[in-house]
Amino acid sequence: MSRRQFDDYDAQEWREEHERADKERRKREAKKQRHHLDVGCNYATASSGCNQFGTSFPCPSTMPAPMVTAGDVVFIVVENWSNMSTTYSLDLGPAPAAQTGPPDGTITAAGPFCDTDAAFQMTAVDVGGTWSGTGVSPTGLFDPAVAGVGTHTITYSIGSAPCVGAGTTTVTVTLCTSCVMDGLTVAMTNCYVNPVGNLLQYDVDATLSFTDPPTTGTLTVIDCNGGSQTFNAPFTSPMVISFTGLPQTGTNCDFTATFSDDLACTITTGFMAPPPITAFSSFCNIGSGAVSGTIDFANAPNPGSLVVSITDGTTTIDTTLVMPLPSPQNWSVSGLDPSANPYTITYYFAGFQSCAQTTTINCGCSADGGTSTAGITGDGLNNYVLCDGDVLDIVNNGDHTDPDDFGAVEYPGGSGNFWPYAPEIWYLVYSCPPTPGLYPASDPCILNVIPAPVNDLNDQLSSWAAAFGLNTLYYTPITIYTVDGVSGSPLILLNCWDIGDLYQVDYLTPITNVVTPNCSNATLDVVLNGGYPAMFGGNYTASNLQINGAAATTQAFGNTTCGLGGTIQITGMQNGDMYSFTITDDNGCPITITGGPFVGMPTAVAGPDDSICALTYTMQAVASFGIGAWTGTGGAVFGTPGSATSTVTVPAAGSYTMTWTETSEPGCASTDDVVIW
Repeated sequence: MSRRQFDDYDAQEWREEHERADKERRKREAKKQRHHLDVGCNYATASSGCNQFGTSFPCPSTMPAPMVTAGDVVFIVVENWSNMSTTYSLDLGPAPAAQTGPPDGTITAAGPFCDTDAAFQMTAVDVGGTWSGTGVSPTGLFDPAVAGVGTHTITYSIGSAPCVGAGTTTVTVTLCTSCVMDGLTVAMTNCYVNPVGNLLQYDVDATLSFTDPPTTGTLTVIDCNGGSQTFNAPFTSPMVISFTGLPQTGTNCDFTATFSDDLACTITTGFMAPPPITAFSSFCNIGSGAVSGTIDFANAPNPGSLVVSITDGTTTIDTTLVMPLPSPQNWSVSGLDPSANPYTITYYFAGFQSCAQTTTINCGCSADGGTSTAGITGDGLNNYVLCDGDVLDIVNNGDHTDPDDFGAVEYPGGSGNFWPYAPEIWYLVYSCPPTPGLYPASDPCILNVIPAPVNDLNDQLSSWAAAFGLNTLYYTPITIYTVDGVSGSPLILLNCWDIGDLYQVDYLTPITNVVTPNCSNATLDVVLNGGYPAMFGGNYTASNLQINGAAATTQAFGNTTCGLGGTIQITGMQNGDMYSFTITDDNGCPITITGGPFVGMPTAVAGPDDSICALTYTMQAVASFGIGAWTGTGGAVFGTPGSATSTVTVPAAGSYTMTWTETSEPGCASTDDVVIW
């Protein structure tokens, strides 16, 4: 061995010795650090390519861990004596295989959150556990939107028995959604002249809609005139707020709504106040059919128009002033009925017709037909519906106004006769309601004009209805200027007359009846027509049945009511009965029906069957009423066929059938048979 080789050997031996000493030192220090808690030691007895720590040799291998307490330090020493470079992995098994003591489940406080906040990761002192509660996932992700507004309990659990930990906390979610004003609409509900102070005013309803309002505070709505209304929470959308007594100005009026606890949540809407008509005048010439005047206004809409509308009771005529125009303006209307009174004048700005103002003016003549009192004498129950024989009376109440006195007038037709003013009340007779404002002579329904008072009997020969061939007439009083002294005809001025109350009068026809006796079933059938049902429908009612002058006993009404063309039937009639009963319609119109004697069905009794040792036999029928007659079979011959006890002769011995027939009237007969042998 050379010197160099020796030196190299000494160095190698020194290094090996040093490494062994260093390993022993580290082992002793590791043992001290383990507090003498060695978990085990094992060496392979033979090299199999895998030296294991533990009691068995399969690769890989595990071993139980020692029990430790929190704060202990565990050293794991792996020695490799193979002098070969190797790799290995060392893993702690999952819980509960490797656990260093009870975990700490204390939850880190979180919140409060807005309901619009993003999801938030909850944390605890020791991680790796499971979360539960409203709005939180098992991994601890808390979503305010899922949880919703309110205070929620969150629970955290970690570890496995016996080493477990838990924690509980509360998380608050508050409503942070922004308030939004969705709309504010203003609509006029009334427009008028306030009689207190004669002020032009109007009312509105303001409809406010909003989303997510504050849950506290107040809501205030203000109009342009400084008027306000305040409401306390809670708030419900939509809200309708009424403002009254606002002044008509013709200018914009702003309405503003604001929440006190969210001043940014506000809205303003403009509303055009009605333009005021501040003054109005009108005048006319009596009987001219024309009216004119002036009108004052302020802040008229441009473009826009001002309308003056006049009605005479029948016709409406408008005049329109197109803006812009200065105030005041003149206006006029013509073509109205000169006899009508009063005229009604309405004036307003187009687009603001609900703010119309109205006045009246008397431009026609002063004639007024006044009122009348109408009545019926008789049986009729309904107003002015006359039964046959009822009397109509219509009397003027004396509250009419005569036409104006224009002096003596010539009767129409150029007769040259002038008659002085001598007003009266007469009555017009129409076939239909008169056309308002139309001069009577021009009305197509006019029938006649008659002196007052009206006194008319409902009679098929003498009534006004009979005279005109009608069942309904219309009566109304009319003011007469004078009466022609020669002809006696009334004069009605063209431009100065008036009618009063209108009465529709219905003239009923008489109730008619057709009585048909029926002897076969002992009844009377009464068919009814006319009266109230003939004009208006309805029923007839039968009552007060009398037989032979006294109340009926076995006889009775089969039915007591029927309609037009219907039948009332009386049952149980007997031969010789004299009858009487009353029929009344729905207007109370009565008739009494009498008759008799009733011809009943006779009862034929031929006698008993019999036998005789002869060819001649005396019949034994029992006569009732009516006319009797015998007939027989086999050549039987009756001595007196009309006698109940007639003899009968037969040609030879045998059995014969004899028939006794009694007839009270045609179609009303009874028979009975007897056998003689």
